[in-house]
Order: sequence, then C-alpha cells, then structure tokens
Amino acid sequence: MLPRLISDQHPLVMENNLIDREWYSFWDKSLQAISDELAAVGNVEGIQDQINAINDQITDIQNEITSIQGDISLIQASINSINSQIATLTAQVTALANSILFTKDKVNVTAAYVVPSGDNSKTLVLGGTTSYEVTYTAPGGYPADHSNMIYNSSTTRARFINVAGWGTFWLYPLQWTIVSRNGSGAWMAQGPGRYKVAGGTFYCDPAGNDSNDGLDTSQPMQGIQTAVNRVIADVEGLWTVKLAQGTYSVGSGVTIVVPAPAGSNQIVIEGDQASPTLYTVVCNAGGNCFNVQDGAIVTLRGLNLRTVGNGSTAVISRQKAIVDLFGVDFEGFPAGVHINVTTWASVNLLGNYAVRGNVNTHISVSNNAFLQYGTFTINITLPIVFANWLSVSNCSTVTNGGLAVNFVGPGAGVASTGTQYSVTTNSVATVGVSLPGNNPGSTSTGGIYF
Repeated sequence: MLPRLISDQHPLVMENNLIDREWYSFWDKSLQAISDELAAVGNVEGIQDQINAINDQITDIQNEITSIQGDISLIQASINSINSQIATLTAQVTALANSILFTKDKVNVTAAYVVPSGDNSKTLVLGGTTSYEVTYTAPGGYPADHSNMIYNSSTTRARFINVAGWGTFWLYPLQWTIVSRNGSGAWMAQGPGRYKVAGGTFYCDPAGNDSNDGLDTSQPMQGIQTAVNRVIADVEGLWTVKLAQGTYSVGSGVTIVVPAPAGSNQIVIEGDQASPTLYTVVCNAGGNCFNVQDGAIVTLRGLNLRTVGNGSTAVISRQKAIVDLFGVDFEGFPAGVHINVTTWASVNLLGNYAVRGNVNTHISVSNNAFLQYGTFTINITLPIVFANWLSVSNCSTVTNGGLAVNFVGPGAGVASTGTQYSVTTNSVATVGVSLPGNNPGSTSTGGIYF
C-alpha cells in the first residue's frame, strides 16, 4: 500500500488553513483507492505469470502428444505396408496353389473315378474319415494332354490308390500326386515323387494287417518291413514304427535302405526299454534281424532279438549307415553275430541290455567302421560260449568316450567261455574294463587295445 500523501498534521493545513477539510478528505480517500487498486494489479500480474507458466506446460504436453501421434502414424504406416505385403504374398501363394491344385474343377471321389473323354486339369478330392481304396481308370483310353491331381484331404487317414496302367501307392493325410499322360499312351502316377508328409508314427501289431494305413492302433500294419517301406516310399523325415507286444517273424530280416540323399528319412523302431522281452523280433537262419545300410539312420529301442537257426546276425550296420541301440536284448545266435558294424558304418550303444545265449562274436567292427558306447550295464544272464566278445579289424575304432560299461549277471567275467577281444590291422579299441571271457584277448598287425 502507498503512504498517505496528505494528513491532518500536514503543516499547510495546520498553519495556513488553505485547504478545505472536506475536499482533503475526498482527495485522501481517492488516493487510498488508487493505492489499493495498484496493489491488486500487482497480485493479478503474479497470477498471470502462473497462468503463463501453466500454458507453457500445456504447450509442451501438446507438442509431446503431437510427436507421439507422429510416431503412431509411422508405426501404422509400417503395419499397413506389412499387411499389404502379406496380402500380396497370400495372393501369390493362392495363385500358385490354384495352379498346382487345379482348383478350377474339383471332383469329390470316395471309391472310383472313371476318366471321361477330354478330362484334364481336375483335382480329385478324397474326403471322409475312413480309409478306402480309389481306382482310377480310363476304359476308353486316357485323353490327350491328360493331367489330374489326386488329393487326400483327410488329416487322419490314408488312401490306397490304384491307377490302371501304372500301379498302386498310398496317399497319406494331406498328400497329393499328379496322374498324367506320358507319350502316346504310357501312363505314370508320380507316386515316388509326390508331395510327402514329414514326421509321424506308424503302428505295427502281430495281429495287424498290411493293408491298413498304420496311422493308429485301430489300423495297425502287421509287418515291420511293411512299415519301413512306407517310411521310405511314402513319407519323409523322422518316423517311429511303434510295435505292439508280441513276436514278429521277419524271415531273412528287415532291410532298411534309404534312397539318396542319405539320412533323408530317419526311422525309430520301438518296443519298450522297460520290458524288451515282450517285443521279440525273430529272423531265420543266415538272416539279419535288422539290416541297415546305405546311409540310413535308424534307432532300435526296447526290443528282444532272436534267431531260429545258425549263422544269423541280430543287427548289421553297413555302408555308411548309423544305428543307435537303446536297450536291445540279444538271445543266442549260434555261429552268428549280435552286432556287426562294417564298411564306414557306425553303431552307438546307448542303454542297458541283456545277453541270453551263445554267439560266435558279440560285437564285430571291421573295414573302417566305428562303434561307441557310454555308461550302462550289460547283464549276461547265464554263462555263455563265444569265440570273441569283441573283434575289431581293418582300420576300425571302438571307443568308450571316457566312460565305462558295467558287466553283471551269472555270465559276467570269466564265467563265460571265450576270448575277450581281438584287435588287428591298424584298428584301435578303447574299452577301459575287463571284458567277459575266460581267455585274454590279443592284438596284431598294428592293432591297439587299452
């Protein structure tokens, strides 16, 4: 507040009486009012400063919002671009599928298709939830430039296809093939080269039927060889052949030869490691229960192998094949071999197993082959007779990888009759434990054993 400019005690008033008191009073009040208004103006200016500061903050926030909105716009533009690319790719894939699947003319087929005159560029869709056979015929002759697709749209069941003039094959779930004319009348279905399904399980049962598709326990195949052939011919990738309990007679044996490229199909044949004797595979005299060759990659798990004659081999891995053995038991193989690894092939012993009978050689490794084992237990259930427990020859290798096998049972150690090892011709065997047999082993011509 401003100080009063004139008061009762002013000397001009007191001494000279020149100013009327009433006029002075009005003037004095006016000056006080002006003083009060000036003070109020000062307060308003402070409030205005606060308002200006708040407005500045609001402006900053609005600028940040504008910046964020710009970022959102850029992100949305990117999303729109990606969606546009996806739409373009989808259209291209659809166009390609349409060109491949001949979707311009679809025909539903469940049992037979008789090719009409001029038939071309159709897709025969095999729907339904059950397995069935489809016959594809052209009684009047196949039209010129004929080319049709056969497509199994089921996700659970296979179809058996019989193409007149060519042959038969299986179409598994979601597989397709092309039937086309070749030359002046020779016909071919692209069975071996058709689209294939990667990975899955086939089921076998001694009471099954090889005409089943083998895709579940309600439709098991009977023969292990049948299931292996399906893996090789009809599907791709890693497939398990799951066995039901029982005895499987395989004659001269199960042969597993995978076409090039080597390892394109991998097969697991599986019983149960906890009770392998319930899953027995029997081969004839002179046969091979499992013959794995030519780059095939196979795992045998939880099986019991047996022969009905002399000179048989339980498992042979040869010609660059790879075999993993998990808990595979071996009964007697008179004058035969339990595990034979030869010609650049390999075997990995990876689980506990039992030996229950006489054999000429338990393990034979020859011709640049390789065998490796880890830590597990071999139960020799009775004293047995053999020529050699381990035979390694011709630049081959046996290694324990720094691990040790544990031998148990009545036939362990010197209780069994035979020579522990023979390592010859620049081969190496790293065992690290005493092998079964009452005769010590030997090395010759560059062979090393330790």
